[in-house]
Amino acid sequence: MGSLAYKHIIYPFNTWYLKSEMNRGEIEAALKADCFLSDEGYQSQSRSQSFYGKITEFDFQLETIRNKENLVPFAHGEVRGVERDMYIVLRCGAFQHRRIWAIAVVFLLVLIVATIQAPNSMQLPLIGVNTAFLSLLIARGWAYAKCQQSTLAHFNKLWNSSSISRSEVPSVLFR
Repeated sequence: MGSLAYKHIIYPFNTWYLKSEMNRGEIEAALKADCFLSDEGYQSQSRSQSFYGKITEFDFQLETIRNKENLVPFAHGEVRGVERDMYIVLRCGAFQHRRIWAIAVVFLLVLIVATIQAPNSMQLPLIGVNTAFLSLLIARGWAYAKCQQSTLAHFNKLWNSSSISRSEVPSVLFR
């Protein structure tokens, strides 16, 4: 795991840009085939699926349900482009929303301030609570950092796509 991955232990979110020559409908169909359940109804095939979520031909919101393959817990994104020149903005995270992570961090900071201001008899138990909560956040970030590359490989294989930089995406798609 490179040094860049350690950043994702502290801030467990990132965005990837993918380019695919599949059309919008093919991208949606491939994703639905890898989705066990969706808002459209129960979908089950003989092979194992990876996600539960909401999928349209324009965007998707997924939660990982398969444990056999290392995938990040949450992925959502947008499909942009025309014909067979499609760009997918894939946002992944250890938490469903950044605000959940932010609330957890603020809660940890409040716990730390409470520990500092608590009487001596209460400081030791509060230090234990702080340590346990911080350990949970770090463990979630560590697990996320370990799953990033396999998640990117999974989506690239699913959509027959390749990873590109943000600068390679036509700016007209972000207006």
